[in-house]
Amino acid sequence: MRGFPGLYDRVLDAIDITLNETSLHLSIAFCPTSFNVDDFKPVCTMLRDKLKSSSRTDRIDLRVQPLMLLGRARKNRTIRPSNNQYRRLVNTINDLRYDPGYRGYFMFEWGDPIDHLVRFPQLQMQFDQVAIHANGDIVVSPYIPLIIGNVRKHSLQEYYDAGMATVWDKPVITALANRMHSIDEMEEISSLIADINMDGDLYIDLIDDDLGDLSVLSQL
Repeated sequence: MRGFPGLYDRVLDAIDITLNETSLHLSIAFCPTSFNVDDFKPVCTMLRDKLKSSSRTDRIDLRVQPLMLLGRARKNRTIRPSNNQYRRLVNTINDLRYDPGYRGYFMFEWGDPIDHLVRFPQLQMQFDQVAIHANGDIVVSPYIPLIIGNVRKHSLQEYYDAGMATVWDKPVITALANRMHSIDEMEEISSLIADINMDGDLYIDLIDDDLGDLSVLSQL
């Protein structure tokens, strides 16, 4: 859907329909770029006014996280916000959290894309949600260019029976995650393996291959 003419207006229409014609909870993601960082507060004002006019009493979940220069986004480095722009954006979010004109209408979240890459392997957390691409590929993280199976090859139940719930314990996944402690290091992994979702991801099937064989990484 991205890049289609008129898409922004369609998103606004969808927000209006959600607030006025359904009981669905509204959750929105704001992707910061070099050209829209200063639009964040005006966007919040617009959303607040839409929520107020709908007479609903719940809040809007509004998530923001750093722009990830992965996949196709690596071709658009010029849109990456500067450090000063990020600092200004975070300050704006913090101000709005305590502004009586906004705090009752939003649940703000500053997302950390690195967090799960650190916590999941260290805490040996269960893989309790699955990302499946349109072609059936299963990925362990949207930020690691690694495919661990395909539901057109084996069923989801077969992958769970093969140990998908504890996939963060697998040496290959742990080794890749341990290389990423910052957004810039995420990009280095893309340079090492391939751009995410650009048909060059490393494919190691949980059932048919060995996610414990670290030699596959030494070949990169």
